[in-house]
Amino acid sequence: MHFTVWMNNSEQKTVLSHPIETSDWKDVLSQEDGRPDDGMMNIKLDPLGYRTLYRSIN
Repeated sequence: MHFTVWMNNSEQKTVLSHPIETSDWKDVLSQEDGRPDDGMMNIKLDPLGYRTLYRSIN
């Protein structure tokens, strides 16, 4: 398994972006897909929020 944690340390909503080519990411808590758009992962985060995504490595 491969995990990535996205954190928002501000008191405002934000979107964090990072280039990611693989499209098999899932949210650990909600099991929602975390697919990138055109090779760019864009994660919306609440104030002082976080999100953990994972994918299986074969």
